[in-house]
Amino acid sequence: NAGVAMGGSVECSSYADYEWILGINLWGVIYGTKAFLPYIKETKDGHIINISSVFGIFSQPTQSGYNMSKFSVRGFTESLRQELDILKSFESLFLTVPEKAAKKILASVVDDKRRILVGPDAYVLDIMQRGLPVSYQKLVTASFSLASR
Repeated sequence: NAGVAMGGSVECSSYADYEWILGINLWGVIYGTKAFLPYIKETKDGHIINISSVFGIFSQPTQSGYNMSKFSVRGFTESLRQELDILKSFESLFLTVPEKAAKKILASVVDDKRRILVGPDAYVLDIMQRGLPVSYQKLVTASFSLASR
């Protein structure tokens, strides 16, 4: 994947700056992945390797565009990995209904909270991702494979 950096505060960065960095760092990954994915699935051989960065795990000021693009690449790639491990929908396993989520989100806005987790499933998944940042994916796909039997 091609990758570029962009420095500057959120306030000073233009919409065009964000479109530029996402166009290269994220959309390049998406286009490349979707171009090769059918061949990999057809042959059941090969690998998709998407390059993120330490800034897809850890953010820093003045790098919002770069951080955003690399967090996005990481999320996209982790999701793809799990889709390839299990090709079945898992939305039925979500525990939080939209109405309850909306109430908690709005209350958090009023309380000026910087980050929230909505629902018990979010807390479990957050702990799992923080405690097992790489191997949690195998646990997730294994649990969904068992649930689909």
